[in-house]
Amino acid sequence: MRKILKLSVCVLFLINSGSILSSPSQPNLISGTYQSGDNLTEPRPQKGIYIKTNMGGFQIVQGFAGYKLFIDVIKHPEQRLYSRTIVENPIDPSSPFIYDYHLDPTTPNTTLTHGPVKGLKIHHDYKITYILFEDEAREKEVDRIEQKIRSYIDTTGPKLLVYENLESK
Repeated sequence: MRKILKLSVCVLFLINSGSILSSPSQPNLISGTYQSGDNLTEPRPQKGIYIKTNMGGFQIVQGFAGYKLFIDVIKHPEQRLYSRTIVENPIDPSSPFIYDYHLDPTTPNTTLTHGPVKGLKIHHDYKITYILFEDEAREKEVDRIEQKIRSYIDTTGPKLLVYENLESK
């Protein structure tokens, strides 16, 4: 049975664009999608009708890792659209994490944060699907992006491990 988590239980935020802080010794956000100058084999940001991904990766906070996906609105809807985000569960891909929310006409961007995530493996790609619907019952789909994010983090053991050849930018 799929669990639908409402906003009061999930970690789904609307934010304004901002800078991402990191230090060479302990980065707090590790990109897992292609950015200019990165590994050419990394998953490319995806684009739909209303939305596009800006960057996806894994955020490290107090020794735990979580998904982080930045989504920009490229075409503002005339009315509220309803979203469903499906986040791959590394431990059990047949049981993803599912979040419902909405996208208002004035929303400039949105950020998905989910964590902590156990079971991540270094160099494995994980998928986040972001779907927009015109109705609150989420039956009439109007847009969809499926963003893969490459992990440079391992959370399969008792301690988080970060791929040792990462470069800070």
